Amino acid sequence: MEILPDNSLYIQIINFLALLFILNFILYRPVRKILSERKATLDDFARAREDFETRAVHSNQKLQEQNDSAKQKGSQAKTSLIQEAMTDQENILKEAASAAQQKVEQDRTEINAQEAAAHRALEQDLDLFSKALAEKILRRSLA
Repeated sequence: MEILPDNSLYIQIINFLALLFILNFILYRPVRKILSERKATLDDFARAREDFETRAVHSNQKLQEQNDSAKQKGSQAKTSLIQEAMTDQENILKEAASAAQQKVEQDRTEINAQEAAAHRALEQDLDLFSKALAEKILRRSLA
């Protein structure tokens, strides 16, 4: 017994091929199109993300450089101000020492002048004082 294909087999093959063709146009092709659009969108997002990351890295580097530059300028300004303050302090101390030295010399001169005046006054009154002292010691008048 031999099995021979009849016309229904050929009709089934034609139906199958027609179904493949219809499914390809109605279902598979639109799905593939949506998937390819989705892949393109994801690729665009990935490129945009990489671009943003690159710009962020460059911005961070630029900010770091500006920060370092500002720190360096601040350090230089601080050093300059400290040096200027030290110079001003030295000048003020020199002026104060000079003023103190002048005051000491002035006071010394005044004291020496007062001492000389007191010495002259005592020398002038020396005779009177010695006579009065001798009278007190001897308990009699020397006049």
